[in-house]
Amino acid sequence: MAHTITRDSRGSQAQLGYKVETTYGAAAVVDSFLPTVPPIGLKPRVGMMSSAARVPGRISRLISSDVHYDEGGEGTLTLEATQADMLEFLRWAIGDAPTSAAQGGTAAYLHTFEKNLAAAAMSIAGTAMTIQTGVPMRGGAVEPFTFSGCKCMSWGLNCSPGEIAQLEFTIDAQSAVHTVDLATPTYPAKHAPFSWRDAAVVKRAGTALPGVNSVAFTAENGLTGSDRKQFDGTAKYAEPKLSGEPSATLALEIEPSNLALTYDDWASNTGRAWIVEFVSPTAAAAGYYYTFRITIPDGYIQGEPPEVNSEELLTHSLNIQANDNGTDPLYKVEVISLEASI
Repeated sequence: MAHTITRDSRGSQAQLGYKVETTYGAAAVVDSFLPTVPPIGLKPRVGMMSSAARVPGRISRLISSDVHYDEGGEGTLTLEATQADMLEFLRWAIGDAPTSAAQGGTAAYLHTFEKNLAAAAMSIAGTAMTIQTGVPMRGGAVEPFTFSGCKCMSWGLNCSPGEIAQLEFTIDAQSAVHTVDLATPTYPAKHAPFSWRDAAVVKRAGTALPGVNSVAFTAENGLTGSDRKQFDGTAKYAEPKLSGEPSATLALEIEPSNLALTYDDWASNTGRAWIVEFVSPTAAAAGYYYTFRITIPDGYIQGEPPEVNSEELLTHSLNIQANDNGTDPLYKVEVISLEASI
């Protein structure tokens, strides 16, 4: 097969393209691309059935009779959370088609994704994706792997002071091939990531929680993986379905300053609204700023109270579990950008 692009052999020359699939597992031609840096953890998964065949008179098993086959792919993608080009990834990861509303008659739009009962099945349009990775060889040819039927098993956001906010997606793909040519990329003209500098704040019950040193939000989609195989004429495993409990957790590393804001909620088993928010100083439109916000409407503190075990500055790991209260979504993600829709 031909490979249309030759670059130097560094890992930084890796390529990532994607396209939402109309039908799960029906590979689409990728036409959107993200600037990305290694590692790209998504890789093919090869299946093998070992034959018991032996030829009399030969001393070893007949290995050529083993059956090797495409078992899809698995791994993670870590991307920078940016002011644009995130909406398709968020719909794919959350399973929710957002509501999009213009703000104050301006060009800024608020996109709201909710993890609720309808979204939990992860079967709506936009929850299957074709992803193509380009792997640079030592001679400069960029070799492609094309993954179709990509489902998001879990996703999360991480950020610490002095860092760019990063989104990590754990992926299970139905098929992985090396026979599709590498797509020629066209990269976005602007790449503007959110970071700790974007007025990053964690709020408890509407008020900023003091002393937060790091944030890690993780959402599990509760889907089956590659162990779900059926006699359906495709010789591939079936589309992942909801089989476990979707969950969302917020892990904070804090310098405790007021136990009424933490320990008292744990001791009384009281749920609070928890928010992680980034607001860029760059205006999307008059009066509205690029924003990335995660909300757990009803979050309960899990774990232990702070413990003094060294002479260093006291820190405490705080874990908040999202609660399904039957009224609010398990969690929601809000984005303000100039994109009118997905």
